[in-house]
Amino acid sequence: MQVDQGGKFKWWGIVPALLALGLMAGMDFGYLPLSFLPSSIRNSAATLVFWLGAGVIGLYLLHAIWLALRVQRAMQSPRHRNRIQFLLLTLTVAAIGFGLILSQNILLQEVGLLIHWLASLLLVYLSITANLPDIRTSVKESLGFMIIVSFTMVIYLGTIYALEKALASTSRSHLKTAFVAAVVFTLLYPPLRKALLVSVRRLLFRRRYDARQIIKEYVQAINNILIMKDLIAVSLSFIREELNIQHGAYFLTQRQDKSRYYFGIHPDSHQALPKTFSLKKETLFARRLAVEGQSVSQYSLDIDPQFCNADPLCLQTLKQMKIEQYIPIKRNNDLIAILAVGPFSSGESYALRDIELLSTLANQTAIALENARLFDNVRQNLEEITRIKTLTDNIFASIESGVITIDTQGQIVVLNQAAYRILNLPPTLQSGGNVNEIFKYLQGTPLPALLRDVKNTRRSYRAYEISPKIVGRGQVDLTVDLSPILDSKKQFKGTAIVINDYTETKQLQVVQNLFRKYLSPAVVDRLPRNPEELKLGGRRQEVTVLFADIRGFSTYSENQSPEDLITVLNKYLSIAAEAILAYEGTLDKFMGDAVMAIFNAPLEQADHPQRAVKAAAAMQRNITEFNKVMGGYAAQLSFGVGIHVGEAVIGNVGTQARMDYTAIGDAVNLAKRIQENTPAGRILLSERAYICVKEYVHAIPHKNLSVKGRQAQEETYELLNIL
Repeated sequence: MQVDQGGKFKWWGIVPALLALGLMAGMDFGYLPLSFLPSSIRNSAATLVFWLGAGVIGLYLLHAIWLALRVQRAMQSPRHRNRIQFLLLTLTVAAIGFGLILSQNILLQEVGLLIHWLASLLLVYLSITANLPDIRTSVKESLGFMIIVSFTMVIYLGTIYALEKALASTSRSHLKTAFVAAVVFTLLYPPLRKALLVSVRRLLFRRRYDARQIIKEYVQAINNILIMKDLIAVSLSFIREELNIQHGAYFLTQRQDKSRYYFGIHPDSHQALPKTFSLKKETLFARRLAVEGQSVSQYSLDIDPQFCNADPLCLQTLKQMKIEQYIPIKRNNDLIAILAVGPFSSGESYALRDIELLSTLANQTAIALENARLFDNVRQNLEEITRIKTLTDNIFASIESGVITIDTQGQIVVLNQAAYRILNLPPTLQSGGNVNEIFKYLQGTPLPALLRDVKNTRRSYRAYEISPKIVGRGQVDLTVDLSPILDSKKQFKGTAIVINDYTETKQLQVVQNLFRKYLSPAVVDRLPRNPEELKLGGRRQEVTVLFADIRGFSTYSENQSPEDLITVLNKYLSIAAEAILAYEGTLDKFMGDAVMAIFNAPLEQADHPQRAVKAAAAMQRNITEFNKVMGGYAAQLSFGVGIHVGEAVIGNVGTQARMDYTAIGDAVNLAKRIQENTPAGRILLSERAYICVKEYVHAIPHKNLSVKGRQAQEETYELLNIL
């Protein structure tokens, strides 16, 4: 037969041999009549056909032998190579028999026919037998036997010859020779034969081992190892070195379901294998290992039809691992692991003695693996408990709120660092003390009564405000949360107390409320968030600057008392300020009867020009409404508003003791100049401001202004209304 690289049979290789056999059989049995040919030609034709057929068959046999040699070199498994060697032996015997049949000697032809039949019987035996004897071992044992026999004959003949020579001149030489020879063979031959046998085995076979000694040393090596990784490494290293095995691995059972076993693969350091592997329970391979507890060879998986129902992907994965033998490791009738070993370094196949030793080692490993798994589970649980405790301690330590937990007896279970800081507790007060020790530092508060109520009613309290006087801190403002601690059965197990210190927050709120009367709310709101920005200096950015001035206020003030004047001024300025703040502008400053505002600072606003225009329109509308409602009681004043968009430096100006948040630059000056030229009740926009809002407003050109410090005049627009 011929097989291509894809595993498909090539029929063309056998066709010439079949044709040659057909011609030879046709001529032998007379199916090809050649009587019409002359006798000389007929004889020559028959001879030609005979030798042509013989040559084709001979070439086919040689080609088959060559293919078998190629396959043998490619095979990694010793047992597969052994089967190919059996095939080579069969083909060689067939070729010898065929060669003798072709001879002209009748006797040789008969012998060749017998040899040919012997090859046929070998081929049948090869086809129906799965576990073939190892040829190399058989040859080596035969060779060893011949060496021992030859040595025995040499010793026997040499001793007899030497004694006859030495005792030839004495009387009764034959009797003396026999007696001395008997003594020599009784005393000297056995140790010599034993030494020769050991030498022959060392020469012909791999290193032999003492199974009992290996088992004893193996148990001592793994007995006290509780770390799984170390146990696997020591076990595989011992087996590899003592049995002279190329490589090995453990398949540890991770889990199983109704249909599969799932293994984690742990190889030795000499081989790279997949990390995981699964095996169907319904396969014969799984039943042999898990149910019957028998070892399975890779050779059986490859050629035995009983294993054909195994998962093809599983078989392919196992074949790629180059494993020779799989030995189950069971504990309490459960498959906990598989010991997988590769081929012997000597290239020999596994014998029954080897498999029995590996099974014994696997049984000893089962106990060690179980102990290592139990230890690993305990270690993981301990690590998890330690991790959770550390995490809990870190959480409690990092919480700004004081956390106190109390059991049913009033004993302190948890007391974090924030609670020490907030209540100014002494370091001597530790977990395990009584909660009454804490109440000493909270005298005059309803906390003890609240604690009793939580215990009796299982009620929770949220953000309960107390203001105790604490030694070393004085009057503080605290909020207290109290919650019952219940188990899974809703049984009371203690109380959790969470204390928040908002003393500084409350003080800051008072200060902020005071500052809001003097500063822009946007500036006040950002003070606690970005204290790093409260320093001298600023940054350049685009802003919209709005100036609004009360027209006619100077004339009006000539006939008013200072008290009435301040009242009117505050009313009109508050109307302007409310309009600016409604569109989230920043009140920069009040300058007598004028107000300055900026938009897009400190908070960025994508639509800051529109906001400034809307604020100005709202300001004029609110002034008109106020004058209309008040009638003759109002001063009937109005605003002139100027708006410009440009770059300015925004930041803190002044000293570290007193600073203002403001805008400085040419854009501010231009907005001020536009406002100074705005008629009463009107709103003027610079050209830049108009360009930014022209899609949203209705405005008409007003006039060009000559601004101090600028050569070119500034074109302005009067805002009529918002679209």
